[in-house]
Amino acid sequence: MRRDGDVWRYEKFSGTAGDSDLSGTAEIDLRNKRPFLRADLASKRLDVDDLAGFVGAPPKTGSTESANAEQKKQSAQFADSARILPTTPYDLSKLRAMDAQVRWRAQRINAPSWPVDDMDAALTLKDGLLRLDPLNFGVAGGDIRSTIHMDARNAVITPQLKAGIRGIRLDQLCPDATLAKQASGAIGGELDLRGRGNSIAAMLGSADGAIGVGMGRGHVGNLIMELAGLDIAESLKYLLNKDRQIPLRYIFGDFGDFGVQDGLMQSRALAFDSTDTIIVGEGNISLKNETLDLLLRPRPRPKDRSILNLRSPLRIGGTFKNPSFRPDVKAPGVRGAIAVALGSIAPPAALLATFEPGPGKDSDCGGKYAQ
Repeated sequence: MRRDGDVWRYEKFSGTAGDSDLSGTAEIDLRNKRPFLRADLASKRLDVDDLAGFVGAPPKTGSTESANAEQKKQSAQFADSARILPTTPYDLSKLRAMDAQVRWRAQRINAPSWPVDDMDAALTLKDGLLRLDPLNFGVAGGDIRSTIHMDARNAVITPQLKAGIRGIRLDQLCPDATLAKQASGAIGGELDLRGRGNSIAAMLGSADGAIGVGMGRGHVGNLIMELAGLDIAESLKYLLNKDRQIPLRYIFGDFGDFGVQDGLMQSRALAFDSTDTIIVGEGNISLKNETLDLLLRPRPRPKDRSILNLRSPLRIGGTFKNPSFRPDVKAPGVRGAIAVALGSIAPPAALLATFEPGPGKDSDCGGKYAQ
């Protein structure tokens, strides 16, 4: 460490912070009214739990995690809560106490539940105005590129988020899911949100803007489509053969476009289109209440007129923490009964039980985002 008057400089340090390694150079300048931090940081392995505090979420507290008594208490409270969006408010005094310019790059991120690969972030903090530009993550073979502005000069923070999602691979997004292994395609999207609030939950609960997500051409295994069409004989054949050597069904497009006002995401367009199935949807998602209210309708007429192919819309409800999937109450009862039966096989089967395969026009609806 070196000192030059009121400037302290720590060069080429290396160590650990929580469960992550951290190295680089940092400088603290005390010559002005507020301390100024300038740092260039790098991590070969960044534990995602060490980022939890930046969004007001508690870290994990397992036997292999570094957590103090207060963090363990917060984690227990979070586990018991019906909500998942962090409600811990930011400390405005800390955001106003100093200025900063920090670059932080992580080569690998340890996130067992998320396919996050790496991170590149540049933070600027001046006079209570915080800017993350860029805040980029490598995710499942693709990337999320974003900028975040937070104005903490007043009693209530006013944030703005812009993000572009490109090239996220469907098969890598949930690599441990059996059905996902027979799927491929690139997912992309765009987010533009503005809100008010001193916690992540409050910011999203008051958000205005737009969210669009889409997938271009790809394919899924036949097992998925046979379950979707409730062809029981074919589904059992694939299940008994461990889903090996399954022909692929092409996906033409998957697209969701939502307008957001005061924390309510209202669907403007929602569709899934493949060689066997076309599904259109409608409804809303409440970021304020963390609730789901979506209805997915299979179209057009089925190829098979079997009694097992009676059509039934799928109702997605419940909360972010405990979502529910069920046939619409007005739909034919046979389909719902089979959905319950398939629920004993696997959750994806129960979810797909209300979909019916059938010919549909190629919409190629997700190509805009999935490059």
